[in-house]
Amino acid sequence: MIPKIVKVCREIYEWSFPVVIVITLLTWFFHMFVFHRLPWQTRRMLEPEIGLAFTQDREYLSSIDEVLASGSNVYVLYRNLPLVKVYNTDGDYVCSYAAKGHQADMYVRQNTLYLRTNTNGLTYYEFTDQTFVRSYTDDDEHMLSASIDQNREEYLSTRDEEQNRYSVKGQSIVRIDRNGVESVFVKRSPLYFLATGHFLGLVACLFILMGLLNEREKRNLGSD
Repeated sequence: MIPKIVKVCREIYEWSFPVVIVITLLTWFFHMFVFHRLPWQTRRMLEPEIGLAFTQDREYLSSIDEVLASGSNVYVLYRNLPLVKVYNTDGDYVCSYAAKGHQADMYVRQNTLYLRTNTNGLTYYEFTDQTFVRSYTDDDEHMLSASIDQNREEYLSTRDEEQNRYSVKGQSIVRIDRNGVESVFVKRSPLYFLATGHFLGLVACLFILMGLLNEREKRNLGSD
């Protein structure tokens, strides 16, 4: 059985090399120029050290990377945009927060969001009640970072005021209640997995595995 599997993998490897190259290039192109991009109307309103709060709801060609909760709000992070969508605990969309930069992280405390981006140094953007409050740089940034380090469990809470817990599952958000019962909180197509770096890594790993099996088959034939 195993030799047959190896033989099939070898045949797939031999004809799939150009296909994998094309898929890799297409994936890179979409990641660079299609995925993880805010609409140009939103991008042109963003300014350095000034966050943007808006209520228009839309779907983005980007992956959900993290979910946190505080009080009656649930915060969903699109790290590569960078953008955070806010929902109430009934699952209704409330607003979105965005900022300049890339590879954002988020922290929440008492229904206040701190969105950290890396643009010529770390910058924190504070949002609350559908409003941008202020940005933190230099000494203010160091003080806020120290507060987060000292209270990480509170700033990274995934539980709402009723002790429901939230997590990302297959690019959807699920809620686990106090009894351990899981339900879908925000439904999203699993195809958004294609917008993650994991997809490109998966293609590369599969290709390397087939290559190793191909080399093994060649050595076995040579020894015969």
